[in-house]
Amino acid sequence: MYRFWTQNECEYLKQNYDILPVNQIAKTLDRTVDSVKVKAQKMKLKKTHKIFDKPHPFAWPQEDVNLLKKLYADTPTKEICSILNRSYKSVTMKAKKLKLRKNGKPGFTRDPSRNLYKMNRAFFEKLAPEAAYVIGFFVADGNMSSTIDRFSISNNNLAVLEKMRDAMGSNHPIYIEENVPPKQTSYCLTVASQKVTRDLFSFGVTPKKSLTATLPNLDDELFSHFLRGYFDGDGYARYGHREGLIIKFTSGSYWLLRQLADKLTSLYSLSEKKVTCDKDKNAAFRLHYFGPEALNIADIMYSNAGALYIERKKQVFENYRNRPVYEPKSKHGPVCSVEGCTRPNAPHYAMCWSHENRRRRYGDPLKGKYNLPLLQK
Repeated sequence: MYRFWTQNECEYLKQNYDILPVNQIAKTLDRTVDSVKVKAQKMKLKKTHKIFDKPHPFAWPQEDVNLLKKLYADTPTKEICSILNRSYKSVTMKAKKLKLRKNGKPGFTRDPSRNLYKMNRAFFEKLAPEAAYVIGFFVADGNMSSTIDRFSISNNNLAVLEKMRDAMGSNHPIYIEENVPPKQTSYCLTVASQKVTRDLFSFGVTPKKSLTATLPNLDDELFSHFLRGYFDGDGYARYGHREGLIIKFTSGSYWLLRQLADKLTSLYSLSEKKVTCDKDKNAAFRLHYFGPEALNIADIMYSNAGALYIERKKQVFENYRNRPVYEPKSKHGPVCSVEGCTRPNAPHYAMCWSHENRRRRYGDPLKGKYNLPLLQK
C-alpha cells in the first residue's frame, strides 16, 4: 500500500538531499531508494556536488595524496609505487593531475652528444641586425606552435633559409614541404627549442598570427633590418618602363601594415599611405609605395644589409637605378615644336605623339589646349 510523504519527511529530504547519500536518506526514512529519488525529482532537488554512496575502490585518500606530493620530486617513481601499493600508471597520472614535476639529480648534466641539432640559444636575447631580420621574416612566413616550444619558417627560396640558419648558428635540416601547389617547391626550417621560441615570443610574436599580427617591439635602429626581412617574406617589387617602380607589402593583418606605414612616416618622413584590401578577400591587405618613395625604402632596407637578403628582389631596384635614359630620336629636335609643350618628339615627327594624333584626327594639333597658330611643316 502506498505511503504518503509527511511534512516532516519532506523537510528532512530537502535539508539533507545535497549533503547525504541517497541510500542513507532512504534508510533513515524507511523508504526505498527509488522512492527518495522520485520525490526529490518532484520537489526539484538537485545535488550540487557528486557524493558516492560507496567509496570508490581506487580513490586516492588524502594521506596518499600528501605522501605523493612529498616524495614525487626526489624519489624514483617505482619506489613510490611500492610504498603506496599502486601501479606505475596510477602514480604518474595522479602526479600529472597535481602538476608535479621531478627534480634533476644533484650534479646531473645532460650529455651534449644527445643533442642532435645545435643552435645559438642566446640568438634572440641581445638583438642584433641578423636577429631583427629573422624576426621580420618570421612575421611574414613563420609559424609558432601553440605550446611555444618550436617555430618554423617556410619559403620557396632555399638560399635565404640557409643564410638565416647560418646566422642562428644552427645545423637543423631544411625539409621540402608537402601539400604545396603543383610546379612549386617550398622549403621549411624548423627549430625545436623552448628557450629560443619563448625569447621570440617576448617580442610580441604569437601563434596563429596570420590575421592578428602586430609590429614587434624592436628598437628604431633595427627597424630597417626587420623591414628587409618582412619584405623578403611578404613583399613584392616590380619595375617597368610604363608603370615605373612599385614596392608592395602584403599581410592578412590590417593593423600590422597600418603600424608599418606609420613607422615609415615617423622615422623616414614618407608620405602617409592607405592600407587597401582586395575586393574578393576580406583578409588580403596591401600597402603600396611608388617611384622615389619606393627607391627610398630600398635604400633604407639595404643599407648595412650584409648578406641577409634575397638577391632577386634587390636586383629590381638595381635595374631601376641603371635604367636607360630615354632620348627621343627626331630630326626636328628633342622637344615638341608646339610652344608651351615640353614633351619629347615622336620619332620622325616635329611634335609629340599627343599633338601629332590631334593633327591627324582634327587637322589641328592645337585644338582644345593651346590657342597658338598652326605650325607649318
